[in-house]
Amino acid sequence: MPKPPESKRTRDLLSSSDPEDNVAFTNKDREMLCNINKQLQKLDVLDELKADVAELKNSVDFANSTMEELKEEHKTLKEDVATLKQTVTALTKEKGETYNTSEALFRSFLQEHLGLREDEVKVIRVERAHRLGQRKSTGNPRPIVVKFTSSKQADYVLSLSKALKGTSFYMTKQYPAEVVARRRELVPIMNSLRQKGQKVRMVVDKLYVDGELYRHNSSNTPKS
Repeated sequence: MPKPPESKRTRDLLSSSDPEDNVAFTNKDREMLCNINKQLQKLDVLDELKADVAELKNSVDFANSTMEELKEEHKTLKEDVATLKQTVTALTKEKGETYNTSEALFRSFLQEHLGLREDEVKVIRVERAHRLGQRKSTGNPRPIVVKFTSSKQADYVLSLSKALKGTSFYMTKQYPAEVVARRRELVPIMNSLRQKGQKVRMVVDKLYVDGELYRHNSSNTPKS
């Protein structure tokens, strides 16, 4: 049998779905096409693997992003709870004191030392009031921790603390342990910057220098 023209043989090669069924194929053609098919199959598998890897990477990125969001929400939630708490120090009358007694003592404190009227004190909602820590043998009164149901009322009461200047009383917010640790780290920095004449204020566990967020890891240079 004469060998078919090259163009026809090429068309046969391209149109055939099974090299074994095409009589125009030489053994060399069949071997070449089998190798091509194997390579194409490998490429298909590679494309599938690439797609799977890309999907997995997206899943990991999404999981990491979700984890960061949850961490931030958890931190924010603890800070929100902290804003509802205040510690009032130097209130006496401890022996046999109950939660109700502590709350009543705190409400009297609002009237006698912060100047609130009785009707103003009544509308302040307190979830719980209790002494902080174990009773000490020194006899010094333990602070009272007051948890408010409204952050606005907590902030309002705290804003009145300037009336305690020159007295033995003081009020402060109670923060989570990690926030307290961070604030301790920032206090020396805050004092140093103030000595240099810069306007510094601390908000929770962040410093603002001349209105800009202070970043400790950037050569002590405030950044926005």
